[in-house]
This record gives sequence, structure tokens and C-alpha cells, in this order.
Amino acid sequence: EFQIVQDEIRALGVKMKTLATDYTNVKLFKGDKIFAERLTDSEVLFVLKDYQRACFALYELVNDPMYRREPGYVKALYYMAESQFQTGNLVSAKRYFGELVEGGDKTYLIDSIRRLVEIADKRHQWEGLERYFDVLRKQGNLAPAVVYSTVKSLLKQNRPELVPNMVSSVDPQHFLYPKVRYFHGVALLELSRSQNK
Repeated sequence: EFQIVQDEIRALGVKMKTLATDYTNVKLFKGDKIFAERLTDSEVLFVLKDYQRACFALYELVNDPMYRREPGYVKALYYMAESQFQTGNLVSAKRYFGELVEGGDKTYLIDSIRRLVEIADKRHQWEGLERYFDVLRKQGNLAPAVVYSTVKSLLKQNRPELVPNMVSSVDPQHFLYPKVRYFHGVALLELSRSQNK
């Protein structure tokens, strides 16, 4: 009986060694195809709104420097940022959205800045937002979605004096224009109240 147990333990040791070797074999994870397959798996989790598992699946793809040049890296970074946001991990979401903005890729720029404003509002930590707006200003007018989020944020920050300058960049034909104008009106009301005190 002792010999049977000893043989089973030895066989289990060989299986564990093989598993550990396969897991740590870096070649399994290199190359476009493997990255693309892992990104596709992560994308499925993201689309199914399984954000927690998407975070786990994306972690190595966005944090390992060897993947930064892979096609699809920016998409993986966006999925990671949004998944972190959806799971309430605002500190990590801010980090990843910030990387997207700093990276300069225009695909997710507006959504990333909008999320950064929302994170700042939720955490009541608005410092540093201005540099993200500068990135957008260099490209032309601010996107209406960003203006909308920003004017809401400025009112929460009790900074209504900055709202009127932002409103002028929204096209009156845009569907967010009435909402932006509403917040513009609120800002003007706040400014008149503060002047009357």
C-alpha cells in the first residue's frame, strides 16, 4: 500500500512539473496570433459585461512591456480601463485611461477623457484634468460629450466661472447642446448669485 501511494505521489509530481513548465514557457505567450487570441477572449468577456474576468484576462496584455507594440494593444488598454471603471476600481481605471490619453491614439481619446472627468467627480479629485483638456484643445474644439461632462464637473467643483467659455464650442445642432445650455444657464445663475452676495 505504501508503494502505491509513493508511486501516485511521484506521478503527481511529474504532472505538476510539466504543468509548471508549460505555464512559465514564455514562447506560449509571444507572437501576434497568441496576443490576438487572448485579446479576442478578453473582448468576449468585455462584451458580455464580465468585467472582473476581463480585468484578469487583460492584466498581462496591458502590463507586460513586450506587448506594447502589438496591434490591438490600444484596444486591450481601453478594455482594461473600462473594465476597471465598471468594477469600481477607479484608481486603476484612472491610470489606464490616462495612459490612453498620453499615448495619443485618437480612437479612444474622447471616451477616455470623459471617463477621467467622471472619475475625478466620483473621487472629488479634480487636479490634473486641465492637461487632458489641453490635449483635446490642440486638436480643435472639445467634443460635445467631453464639454457636457466637464461643465457638470465644473459645477460640482463650484467653478461656474469656467463654464461659459466651454459652451461655445458645442454645435447647436448636436443632441447634447440643450443639456450643455442648461448647465450654462445654471452656471450663469450661480455667478449672478455670487455677485449679489
